[in-house]
Amino acid sequence: MLALNTEYGQADPGVIVREVRERGVDVLILLEVSPQLWQALQAGGLGELLPHATGSVGADAGGSIIAAATPLTCPPERADAPRAGCAIRTRPHARGSGSRFDQPIASLSDGTVVRAAHPWPPRPYPARWRAEQADLQRWIEQQHRESRGGPLVVAGDFNSGPVHPAFRELARGLDRAPRRQLPWPRTWPRETVVPPFVAIDHILARGRTADDEAVIAVPGTDHAAVWARLRP
Repeated sequence: MLALNTEYGQADPGVIVREVRERGVDVLILLEVSPQLWQALQAGGLGELLPHATGSVGADAGGSIIAAATPLTCPPERADAPRAGCAIRTRPHARGSGSRFDQPIASLSDGTVVRAAHPWPPRPYPARWRAEQADLQRWIEQQHRESRGGPLVVAGDFNSGPVHPAFRELARGLDRAPRRQLPWPRTWPRETVVPPFVAIDHILARGRTADDEAVIAVPGTDHAAVWARLRP
């Protein structure tokens, strides 16, 4: 699995496709996907590698996509994007604190439930940040009950990390990647005068364990991609 916040669709599409191909990625989660980036990815061959996709594209930061090598099954209501079936839709342009980031949900052919994670950042609305962290935790707990502990993967930009009690609560009992980079994984901010110093991009899994992982620099975005090879 590979997950990347593309920063308003500015990430280099050629690098994304190359990483998918070379690492044998069979599930890709992209956040802040613009229509132009999605078109460039398709033109670059992503659709041949990962022909099944669901989620949204948009001019704002709210578009998110799950792309997979095998067919997806999508629930009637996806998180923050109530539309039936698996498809790529275009978000209406939204501004201000009332907008939300899409966080699509899909089931893989082996029954694994996958969710793209992109809760609101802590600034400038910390109360909303806390609420959306708690919402994600409740959703994970609900999935555990409803699937009776079935396999689950939640990946993306959590806007939080192990230094935050809210993240530790939602990640409790889940395998987390990446975590082996020394002195600690650092995924943000990139391409600034300040070097990356915090891990806010993660792959969390239940019923799957990462036996290999990486933090990958992708030109054009202030986030690193996170990759993990997950095994039962």
